[in-house]
Amino acid sequence: MNSPKNSSTATHINQFQKAVLNWLEKLHKNTRRRVKTIDIALYVPKHERQIRYALVALEAAGLAQRVGQRGGWLPVAQNEAVGLYTKPTAGQFPSARPTYS
Repeated sequence: MNSPKNSSTATHINQFQKAVLNWLEKLHKNTRRRVKTIDIALYVPKHERQIRYALVALEAAGLAQRVGQRGGWLPVAQNEAVGLYTKPTAGQFPSARPTYS
């Protein structure tokens, strides 16, 4: 019987989410701008809604960051030693949702 892996150190995403993450990274790398869902839909043969669900799952896994309600998406900083994306440290990215007083 195999011993269970520590879920806190392993990020489990499916093949579709990996494809969405790869295109998010490629498009952001080329433009250095926020990536819209429709931009990814041009390369991934799925409906925009399914891509959005995948992006939300990637955000929950700490691999993508939403910029505002309709501002697009950013990949989280890449950890090249592991080949995974890691959460940014404080100050690495500006707050996605500004607070108003």
